[in-house]
Amino acid sequence: MDYPLNTVVGTMKGLLPEDVCQYVIKKSLEGLRAVHEKRIIHRDIKSDNILISKNGDIKLCDFGLSAQLVAE
Repeated sequence: MDYPLNTVVGTMKGLLPEDVCQYVIKKSLEGLRAVHEKRIIHRDIKSDNILISKNGDIKLCDFGLSAQLVAE
């Protein structure tokens, strides 16, 4: 099961270790790079839309405001 980042931070009373923060940021940026390579802009990156699984996987979600870039 995946949990929103804001839920995890709230459970830990906002005290995430620096190495965990670095990991989440790195993986989130890697996910954004993958999305941008497909010419998609997310447009709603926030802690609600970053999911963390129990085994440490980081996922971006809620592409409802995303936009597909087209050549015009």
